[in-house]
This record gives sequence, structure tokens and C-alpha cells, in this order.
Amino acid sequence: MLFEPTFLAIQVLNGLQLASLLFLLSVGLTVVYGLMNFINLAHGTLYMLGAYLGLTLVGENPDHFGLPFIFAPLLVAGLGAVAQVTVLRWAGNTDPMRQVLVTFGLVFVGLDVVRYIWGDYSHSIPAPRYFLELCQSSGSYIPVTAFFL
Repeated sequence: MLFEPTFLAIQVLNGLQLASLLFLLSVGLTVVYGLMNFINLAHGTLYMLGAYLGLTLVGENPDHFGLPFIFAPLLVAGLGAVAQVTVLRWAGNTDPMRQVLVTFGLVFVGLDVVRYIWGDYSHSIPAPRYFLELCQSSGSYIPVTAFFL
């Protein structure tokens, strides 16, 4: 059971799914540091705010799944631009420790904003109907969401 080809294929797909998510997050952090020479620890906070904004935009109807893909990044980019103009520009040309402290402070501000608006409990978005389908591969069924992510 443990070494069946279909079980291994599903586990490889799950690993690739998680690896691609972690890769995108780390590339964002690396690009910000590499191009701007700025240590931004609030990168994950902006990612979290985008996820919660997407949750709010989906609402109760998961079939409007494309709406958050358009508007959540635009809203987060606007929040990032406001943070850049108001807070991050002040810490940009100073020593790295000030950059770390300022962006770490933004992490706590973002966490408190999320707790205030969306609460302290976990949320989930129900999958749209077209993601509930299964693909059959070698006698095993793989959800379509594994290929989408």
C-alpha cells in the first residue's frame, strides 16, 4: 500500500503544490531584497492580507472565484504603496536593523488588523463546483485543485 505508484504520484503532486507556493513566497522576498536592497519582513503579512481580502470578495458564493484573483492583488498593491510612501521610505536609506524593526512592526500591525476585521479563528473558502471534479489516473482519483494550484 505504501509504495503503490498511484499513492506515490499523489504525494509527489502534493509536494510540488507546496513547493510552488513556498517558491513564490521566497522569490518575492528575494526580489525585494535583491532589487531594492531592503529587508522586508512584512512580505508575508501582505500575502495574508491578500488571502483575507480574497475570502471577503468570494463571500458566500464560491463560484465567483475569479473575482478575488483580479481585485485582491490590486488592493494589496495599494496597501503596499501606502506603506511604502508612509513608513518604508523613511526606513529605506538607513541601517538594516531599522528596516528589520520597522517591517517587523508592520507584521504586528497587519496581524492585529486581521484579528480585528476577520476574527481570531480560521476561515475556509468552499471549492467552486468546477474544482470538485476528479481526474482518474491509473485507477486513482486526483482532485482538479491539485493541478490548479
